Amino acid sequence: MQHSCSLQIIGILGMGRSGRAVLQRAEQLGITAHCFDDSQPEYQTVSPADWPWQAMDALVISPGIPHNHPAPHLLAQMALDNQVEIISEIEFSIRTGRAGRWVVITGTNGKSTTASLLAHILEQAGVPAQLGGNIGTAITSLPATDDNDILVVEASSYQLETTPSLAPEIGMLLNLTPDHLDRHGGMEGYIAAKANLLRQTPQTASIICGTDAGCTRAREIAGSSATAYLLKQADIEAEFNRGIQLSNPGLQGRHNSENCAAARIAAQILGCDDEVIDAAIASFSALAHRLQPVARTRNIQFINDSKATNGVAATSALSSFQHIYWLAGGQAKEDGITPCLDCLGDVEKAYFYGQSADMFSRTADGHIPVSVFGSLNEAVDAAFSDAQLAPDTDDMQTILLSPAAASFDQFDNFEARGDAFSAIACALADNAERQVSC
Repeated sequence: MQHSCSLQIIGILGMGRSGRAVLQRAEQLGITAHCFDDSQPEYQTVSPADWPWQAMDALVISPGIPHNHPAPHLLAQMALDNQVEIISEIEFSIRTGRAGRWVVITGTNGKSTTASLLAHILEQAGVPAQLGGNIGTAITSLPATDDNDILVVEASSYQLETTPSLAPEIGMLLNLTPDHLDRHGGMEGYIAAKANLLRQTPQTASIICGTDAGCTRAREIAGSSATAYLLKQADIEAEFNRGIQLSNPGLQGRHNSENCAAARIAAQILGCDDEVIDAAIASFSALAHRLQPVARTRNIQFINDSKATNGVAATSALSSFQHIYWLAGGQAKEDGITPCLDCLGDVEKAYFYGQSADMFSRTADGHIPVSVFGSLNEAVDAAFSDAQLAPDTDDMQTILLSPAAASFDQFDNFEARGDAFSAIACALADNAERQVSC
């Protein structure tokens, strides 16, 4: 997938990681770039009203900035008024000649784990591959690639609706549950954004979860003529029964059976055999903030699942452990913790904190014991105290941060929230171990 560059003059809205990558590449290519960022004064020196809108080829927009729902950003509206195309950083990378064999992975949950696992499998197989996109590294920032290199790209719904030239060799749609509905005008708009991935050339293989109603609807919307590998429940069960995933602390839970099965199919399409795939699944390291073990004492482990920013994501974690002391809270999404109510059988107690604490407490009332706290720190302290009082058995007690909510009431992002939890956990575990050794 490679295009000759037709961009001469562009605007860049949002000068975070992706915006800076676009600016650097534009300067290398001699593309004139006009930049703006709401929170960085150094990118506000020229008023957007003075930009040469009539001569601009595109506005490259950060995925976190709305260009449609719930209301367009002022600059996005200016672009629309002047009939200037609004594109993503990924689209910019395509139009400026990014070579390679693209494998693009999306879904509400599990896309980071699946993308990272696939990249790890390819690395173990000796296949040249680069990992980027929504997972952290802008595609424009990746080292130069040629037509034989594989690009494993995690893509969000925001990116997919502003990347019209995307035609990957493999497209993977893992699952779809309510998320970001304000940015897409409702569930149908959210599914339609994800369905853009399935609008591909006939030569492209689509890996779609056949057990997910949202994925089925996306396929209907796309009307794709692509070859579809429908991931069935039998495939997920077969992956689970292999036992390899279960031996890896970073891939616990049935949801990771689905992630592993999807990665396996993609790796097989790309020429990897099962022996290599099995070894890579066994050696895969847990991603930060995704079911990540961060500390432990003799019989208490701390699991950082800060990336679980909605109720459905939290159900995966709640189904992965026993004797759980559950920490949740923040800015609640549309589903709250309602999806979690059928997954509380192994929860000893819940510790809700932050903006959604009272709402979560009302939802869980009558299902499990609950306490409410103002801060994450207070919640972790209380959970650890209770876990220490558990009967003296060989059973591992799990203090699980799986917030089921966004972080923005108390933290800049889910990474900052996970880092704070990890620091608290390490301090508590270290102090407990010192007391035992004394």
